[in-house]
Amino acid sequence: MECSRADVSPFPLSSRYTYHLCCTSCFQNSQSPSHSCRYDLLAVEDKESKLWFRVRSGQKHKRFKGDYNMCRYWKSSKRCPRGDTCDFAHGKPEQLLFTLEKDAKFNIAQFLSAARSQVRFHVTTSSSAIL
Repeated sequence: MECSRADVSPFPLSSRYTYHLCCTSCFQNSQSPSHSCRYDLLAVEDKESKLWFRVRSGQKHKRFKGDYNMCRYWKSSKRCPRGDTCDFAHGKPEQLLFTLEKDAKFNIAQFLSAARSQVRFHVTTSSSAIL
């Protein structure tokens, strides 16, 4: 997967997961040779199992006590008929981040935006150094 990593404010799951920025094409490992990544998707890799998880952003969290529940469809088959519109977490990292976001302790969209600007700054300065 052609992903990038930027050092942004502490990632709250860094003890267990490494975060990466990529796009849908990168995440599905189907980019073309002339691929120009948008870095608009947050992906996390479990440090132990090496499994990758996509983290959705833009969820409209409802107020409730406790942690987010895992989607029953995703839990049983890793597929959900509601896809990105599903209100439940698709994976443990998403469950943890959605809970933090609901409790106003983390903001996925803000983190993604800050990390994306760091990656673009790094790519721009690296490119200009070559010229």
